[in-house]
Amino acid sequence: MDSERCKEKNSWLRCPEDPNAFCPELSKPDVKSLDLKLDKTRVPATSTTWMCQILPWPEEGDFHVIGSKPLVDNADVTHHMIVFGCGSTVSQRPGPYQCNMVPDRECQDILLTWTMGSKGECLHKEEGFRMGSKGYTHVALQVHWNNINQRSTYVDGSGIQVFYTNKLRKYDSVIMVVGQKYLELPPNAPVVTVNSSCPAFCTENMFQKPIFITRAVNHMHTLGKKQQVALYRDGGFVQNITNDEVYDYNSPFFYRFDKPIEVRPGDEIRTTCTYSTVGINRTIFYGVSIKDEMCYSFLTYFPHQRSYTQFCTTFKDTQVCKRYLPRLQGVYDDCSWRAFINGKDMTAVEMTKRVVTECGKTDSCSASCSDALDVMSKHPCMHGEIHGYVSEKWPMMKQVRAYRKMCMNPPDVSNPSSAGAKAEDSKSGSAHLSNNYLAVISAVMLFLRSIVV
Repeated sequence: MDSERCKEKNSWLRCPEDPNAFCPELSKPDVKSLDLKLDKTRVPATSTTWMCQILPWPEEGDFHVIGSKPLVDNADVTHHMIVFGCGSTVSQRPGPYQCNMVPDRECQDILLTWTMGSKGECLHKEEGFRMGSKGYTHVALQVHWNNINQRSTYVDGSGIQVFYTNKLRKYDSVIMVVGQKYLELPPNAPVVTVNSSCPAFCTENMFQKPIFITRAVNHMHTLGKKQQVALYRDGGFVQNITNDEVYDYNSPFFYRFDKPIEVRPGDEIRTTCTYSTVGINRTIFYGVSIKDEMCYSFLTYFPHQRSYTQFCTTFKDTQVCKRYLPRLQGVYDDCSWRAFINGKDMTAVEMTKRVVTECGKTDSCSASCSDALDVMSKHPCMHGEIHGYVSEKWPMMKQVRAYRKMCMNPPDVSNPSSAGAKAEDSKSGSAHLSNNYLAVISAVMLFLRSIVV
């Protein structure tokens, strides 16, 4: 019936389309709707903007949200939208404001999502997002604008229409996120594969009892070709949660499980994203712009467990769930990562000063420089899983890497011609080394000054 021949023969037909065909539950008499929309706002003349607005739940009572539809006001810029549930202590902000991936510290639970190609969302018959007196009293609407031409004349007031009922379902639900937040895709590569794991450690600490996944959708950008999310138990494969053998950014596939997939505390969820950068002459990194890339999957589950996070993502090998686990108090494998990055770890500060002092004097590796680097490498934040995160966030890492490279490739003093050439260059070289040393010292002083401030 979908063949071109059949369509041509039946072109005279004009059948009315049921607007709720994807979710008949929305047409039931007890179901009401509410429009969550941004106030009309001028779109900045930048390629990518995240705009958020915190909105109160306007009706008194106890409700379940059971579905949604997009309210796209400006299709030229609206890229995707997310509704977050907010904690009771969220601060009300007047009107829309520019935000990051998470709109507010009190608004981290993802409830509803929309991306291009989706007609809306329809929750499993046994679940709903709890709103009102016994649920979320505020939500944060987030709209991602993709202003490719960087026009300054666009205005938008997009949002999401939510459908809700006071006939409560059996379970409260929420969305968890899995995937990789560090991407570095080389140019002109036919196949680039990126992996991430939500390991047993995370599921044991995030959930007190089994959860049941009812829906899933993968999310990459235009270079994404394949994506899979798989469930493992005791090291053995259980089943795929998603498996997009052909991923299409403009037409994502939404998985629905009438028989929900059970995930037990101690299970592992593995995500694999595959890209092609053929024809792209630059390295592609993680980012919110459509010119960047992502590797996420959104998994709706019940029962909603009040976990400290719904993000089971990785940054390289570093687990978000472990970094923010309350009982660890910011210590990841003996590394106080936040203190290290912000310059509040005084042991690390002293090590850094020693490295710069010993290694910044010349452009060749001395024994004292090598010793200083060796001591620094033994710091808990400089190895193991957490090192991948620290190495990208610590301001001095670039300079330390340069010193390591210098000590890994010392000059060949056994080569007389090399030594002679170095002697001839000593005068001009000394000026260069002096300037280099001053530049490094200046950088360290600025870093240390920021610590004091």
